[in-house]
Amino acid sequence: MKKTIKQHFRDQGGFTLVELLTVIVIIAVLSALLLGSIGAAFRFAKRTKAHTEIKNLEIAINKFYTEYRRWPDTTPNLPNETVRVDGDIARMLAGDGIRGNTKRFQFMSFQSLNSANNPVNPWARPGSPSDNDYYYFKLDHNFDNVIDGTGDPAEPPQNTVRRSVIVWTWNSDRQELMGSWDD
Repeated sequence: MKKTIKQHFRDQGGFTLVELLTVIVIIAVLSALLLGSIGAAFRFAKRTKAHTEIKNLEIAINKFYTEYRRWPDTTPNLPNETVRVDGDIARMLAGDGIRGNTKRFQFMSFQSLNSANNPVNPWARPGSPSDNDYYYFKLDHNFDNVIDGTGDPAEPPQNTVRRSVIVWTWNSDRQELMGSWDD
């Protein structure tokens, strides 16, 4: 009895073309599901890292005030002024002894730095940073534990907040502000 090629491969335990394509499709579907969940995990990790840095910055600024009895800013005490965490502010909080941190205490250790050694959020892309890549804060300069709302969704806080310090950054994944007042 003469066997066909198909019967010969069946007897050898080989796969047919249909079986092979079915296995490839199943693997492709499972890979797509896995890659989607990995992407979601990375987005969650970035969001968590940014939220942690926001809280740590708020704590660092308050610790600086506790130690030196003044805020760690290099600007005049203007109410509701936005301060970007970079340059002297970042180095002051990191303990470099610049302009006011004479004891060289390290109030904050920044995880992500750009090419100019300024702290940036987890969504910052390499190269020239945009304004959305930085952390910002506002201080209660008149010590009434209130930071007045701006009424502007693009300029935090939109509503009045009962805090001495607020910190925020921009989540470019979700196109939203993340702030320390969101507890």
